[in-house]
Order: sequence, then C-alpha cells, then structure tokens
Amino acid sequence: MTIRWFEGPSSEGFLFRIRNGLVWMCALEAVLGALLVAAFWDDLRAPHVSLWIIVLYAVVILRALGMRRQARPGPSSIWTPSTFVLGTTWASAALWAATCFLIQPTSSPIAQVAVSLAATVIACAACGFVPGGIVVTIAYLIPAVIGAVIMAFMGIPLCAQVAMLALVFLTVALLVQFWTTRLIASSASLSTQLLQAQRTAEKASAIKSAIIANTSHELRTPLNAVIGFSEAISQQILGPVGNPKYLEYAQSIHDSGRHLLQIINDILDISRIESGKHEMHETSVPLDEVAEFSIRMIGDGAAKAGVTISVDIPEPAPRLLADERMLKQIVLNLLSNAVKFTPMGGTVKLSMEYLSDSEFCIGIRDSGIGIPAEDLERVFEPFVQIEGAFNRRHQGTGLGLALVRAMAEQHHGRLELQSEMGRGTIARVCFPASRVMESKSSQQDLARTG
Repeated sequence: MTIRWFEGPSSEGFLFRIRNGLVWMCALEAVLGALLVAAFWDDLRAPHVSLWIIVLYAVVILRALGMRRQARPGPSSIWTPSTFVLGTTWASAALWAATCFLIQPTSSPIAQVAVSLAATVIACAACGFVPGGIVVTIAYLIPAVIGAVIMAFMGIPLCAQVAMLALVFLTVALLVQFWTTRLIASSASLSTQLLQAQRTAEKASAIKSAIIANTSHELRTPLNAVIGFSEAISQQILGPVGNPKYLEYAQSIHDSGRHLLQIINDILDISRIESGKHEMHETSVPLDEVAEFSIRMIGDGAAKAGVTISVDIPEPAPRLLADERMLKQIVLNLLSNAVKFTPMGGTVKLSMEYLSDSEFCIGIRDSGIGIPAEDLERVFEPFVQIEGAFNRRHQGTGLGLALVRAMAEQHHGRLELQSEMGRGTIARVCFPASRVMESKSSQQDLARTG
C-alpha cells in the first residue's frame, strides 16, 4: 500500500516536513520509552516491560532504516511511504497503547498517570511533528484510543479517569491534524495557482514588450519620412508652394508627426525599462547644460502660454553621474508638465540643491492648478490623466510622470510630488549624493593649481 501526498511544485517542502517529523517521532519514542521504563521499573511487570522495551526499540530502528532506504533520490519527486514504514508505525503505536497491561495492581498513582498518558503523548506529538501526514497521525491515534478505552474498563479508577482525559486530548488532536492537513493542501494548491499565474503574467509581459518594440520600430520608420517631407514642404526647400494654405497643412502634419513620434518613443522607453532591457550610458553630465537645453526646448511654448521660467542653480554648477539623454528627458518632461498646467501669468522655477547630506535634488515648482491629494499617486500610473476642464485643453498621454519615475529609479533616485489645489505643484527628483561630481570649473581650477 502506498499513500500519495501533495503533488505539485509546492509539495517538496511539505514532504520534507513529513519525513522529518517521522524521524523526530522515532527519536521521541526511543527516549520516552527508556525514561518510562527507567523511572517506573518497580511499578511495572518486569517480564512484560523487558519484552515491551525490546520490541519497541526493534520496531523504531526498523522503521528508521526503512525510511532511510526509501528517502534515497529516485525518479519521482513525490515521496510515498511504503507498507513497511506504515506497518512499523502502527506496530509502535500499538505497543504504546499496550502500556496499560504493564501496570501492576499495586502501582503508585504517579506511575498509573505516567503510563496511562504515554500513548496520548505519542499520539499528540504525531500531530505536531508530522504536519499534513494525516495517515501517519491516524496510525498513532487509533491504537491510542483503543488503549484508552481498555484502561477505562480495567477497574482501576485513576486509570479510567486518565483514559477519559486522554480521549479528549486525542479527539482535539485529531481535529487539529485534520484541519492542518486541509490547510496545507489548500496552501499547496494556492501556491501552484500563484506560480502558474506568475508564469502567465511574465509570458504576457514578454509578448507585450515584443509587440511594442516591433510596432514602435515599424511606426517610426514611416513617421520619420512624414516628418522629413512635411518639413521640406513647409520650408519650401525645392521651391515655392503655390497655395499658402498648403504651407499651414504641411506645418500641421510636421507638428503632429513629431508629437506622435514622441509618444511612440515614450512608450518604447517605458516598456524597455519595465522589462529591464534599457541600457544606461552613464557619464559626467554638467547640470547647467541640462538646464540650458531644457529651457531652450520649452522656452517658445512657455512664452506663448505667458508663463515665466526662472532658474536657481548653484555656482559653479555641479556635475551628475547619469545617462545624459535620460537626465535631459526627466527635466524636460517635468518642465513641460509645469508649463502645461500653469495659467497665463504664472511662474515656473527650476532649482537644484542638496535636500540632505545623502540626496541631491532637481526641483520644478509651478504656480499652476495643482493636483488633488487623492490623485497624487494615480498620476504616476501610465496613461492616467486626472480629469479636469483645464487639462482637457492640452494634449498628452499620461506617460510623462510614469517615465520620469522609472528613469529616476534606474539612477537609484526617486520622484516625489507635493501639491495644493489652486496653489501649484512641486516636483522633485532626488539622486544619491554619491552621484554628484566636481563641477567643470572646479576641475579646471584644480588642474591649473596642479
């Protein structure tokens, strides 16, 4: 007879605990049997107790040897206790139940209690040492119950009382073992389902990344042609265009193409970062040049929107160990958001400073419409746009902040937002201070001094 336990990728840990529990049961039976005989030798029937301890040790040793042989690695990862192991388990449990026949009529009350409870202790220990092994536990419980019933009818009042108490303990132990087994079985099933779900999600994520990468590549090639040709037409490189209205159309095509290309690039960037395939090229980046580039790129849009941009950078400007393209995109995205959601006449300030001894931060403060407190976390989710009459007048996909946070985390930094409705927003990207390097002018001064 073989008993199959829990199958699946999570079963190995449970099976190890069952085998380990049986080893502890062997040790407990050997120790408890020796103590019982040594402590109450005078209160027990000498011929019977000698035979009992010899047979008990023989059964325990045989079971241990059988388990050792069965525990050898095999082709199957599912451990099935053999008939021999279960048979020796039943045999030792029966020996413990038979301790009631070892008691002499003149035994002391302590000996009566100790011997009567011996089978109960072993049976209850099986519930704790062999979690999930319901068949092994029953192998100990049934003989113990039979022994308790026999003691109840032996005519010795103290034995009868202890036997009834033992039955209560055994009933509780059996219920605990039953529910533990069900819990372990459900845990194994849930763990298997979670592992399957994780594999499915990873496969879906890989497929999504592949689709995005391939689609982005296929879209960018014709888009570059659209942008290039529309720019040639709007600038009349090959000669004047007969109808001026066509120039407006060409410029609109050019602007729309560039906007769509930026969206595709953002989607591809965030997909690469999430999949861990985005390679960084870290160099010593001058922060004053990053600020100058970002303001130059956003300056015309800010002037048209009536928004004033100011800059506060330490002199001499420090340098940051970072990917230059990603750092410029971080600052440009945050400045673009600030200008977009700041009404005419408002201000946007770009600052760089040490927030603490361990962090150097790039901050963008605006006097715009602000973000509701309940939406401060949602704005970091890709493609999420907070509903409102003001932001509906502006284009966007909701990728900007998600991309900034992902890029900041790749630099071991963080992005935080502080906002108050009607008062404005502060977006702050903080990098470890260990990434800050000497400024360009400081390096030159040091070279001249040397």
